[in-house]
Amino acid sequence: MGNRRKRWRRMLLAVAVVLPALGLVVLHLVSDFGLSEQEIRSRFESAGVAFELKLKEGISYVETGNPAGPTVIFVHGSPGSWDNFISYLLEKDLRQSYRLLALNRPGYGGDSRGRPEPSLRKQAEAVMTLVPEGTPVLVVGHSMGGPIAVRMAVDYPEQVQGLLLLSAALDPERERVLPIQRIGNHPLIAWMLPSSLDVCNRELLPLREELEALEPEWKRLTIPVVALHGEKDGLVPVENMDYLRRHLPAKQLDIRILEGENHFIPWTREADVIQAVKDLLIKVSAESP
Repeated sequence: MGNRRKRWRRMLLAVAVVLPALGLVVLHLVSDFGLSEQEIRSRFESAGVAFELKLKEGISYVETGNPAGPTVIFVHGSPGSWDNFISYLLEKDLRQSYRLLALNRPGYGGDSRGRPEPSLRKQAEAVMTLVPEGTPVLVVGHSMGGPIAVRMAVDYPEQVQGLLLLSAALDPERERVLPIQRIGNHPLIAWMLPSSLDVCNRELLPLREELEALEPEWKRLTIPVVALHGEKDGLVPVENMDYLRRHLPAKQLDIRILEGENHFIPWTREADVIQAVKDLLIKVSAESP
């Protein structure tokens, strides 16, 4: 009986220590990123754009822009949601020129909410269900959305014509599993976590192995790649850009290191990201026959 009480005390102590720490992680990662439905509708109304959250093959997404223009898909990180890119979906110049799609990745919305999908290949497959076969696309991926974008380009070379990588996690050697992540993966702790954080943790734990599996495929990429990365990114180190340079020839690459910036450049450097989207389309057009 005494040993059982001690075990329970240790577990309760662990919970008391871990949950506040995880709470700080949640605040750090998702504060100010998720919007209420009222805020979303208000922003769409202000921009004069109709809002509709659509569902296709179990994937929830929002579409704006010019249906006749090139398709640009925005892929969020971990955690995240489609509205991480709301500013881009509503930006006037982009809407006039492009068909814009942003989605909730598997685990974060639609029919799969709360069910992690750690496979980059399956994540890429899910994203591509949103566009008809044969439709050419440009892919913008932030953080974990970066390697998903690369996987899309590898697996769908006839459709993915260009990549814009934002703070992208690419180098398996740079991926580290923290002790707090392993604690958070314990069934008792995971049960108490917000769904998005549990999904985030369970898809990040095997990310290093997923990136290692992707590594031999880089040689198959021949499309233009633009990459923006914060010089002071504390979550995904800027050294990931060295990995990119080692795996793609310079003629394919346009790497832009943003001085003084952190991991959250989709929010802090919107103008630079918008310009990068436009520059990527120019590069893709120049290479088209």
